[in-house]
Amino acid sequence: MVENSKIGDVLETLRGLGHQHILLVDEKGNLRGMISASDIARALHIPVNILQTAHSFKEIFEIIHDHQEVTA
Repeated sequence: MVENSKIGDVLETLRGLGHQHILLVDEKGNLRGMISASDIARALHIPVNILQTAHSFKEIFEIIHDHQEVTA
């Protein structure tokens, strides 16, 4: 639950998933918002590095196409 989470929890989740963004949904599954690593970095004036992990060739292409980092 986001309302009980700390920024560190959100960043750890982003790192664990290898994503730059997390979509927020309510209990019915309706989109309520989004949290991005770059928004957190800007708000706190700290560098935030989230490495993306590709799980398929399509994801590798998308990461390279978007000029983001790939990890093995």
